[in-house]
Amino acid sequence: MDIRVYKTVERKSMVLGLPMFDFIFLMLFFIINFMITGIITSFFGVKIPKLYYLGIVVVTIVLFIYLRRVNKKGHENYIFSRISKTFLQYKNINSANTCSTLGAKEKTKK
Repeated sequence: MDIRVYKTVERKSMVLGLPMFDFIFLMLFFIINFMITGIITSFFGVKIPKLYYLGIVVVTIVLFIYLRRVNKKGHENYIFSRISKTFLQYKNINSANTCSTLGAKEKTKK
């Protein structure tokens, strides 16, 4: 008895050569930058040069090329793992507290 494996079901969804999560992050980066510059221009009256808008487009294209290159090397969800390593994981592990959580009994003083 052979089990059929459908490659289209097993493969993760890709958009323009990027995984879906990375592509959504890239589009949110692009849209949020334009929204922030629009808010600054309209509410605060700051004149933003046209070169800044070109810079946003260039940075987004460079980020797209970088993410495609990283994903071709086989790093799964590069952005998510980088964000979790930078912001969510502890830098140092406190070894004094781990002993009590591993089952060592603490003596209480009366």
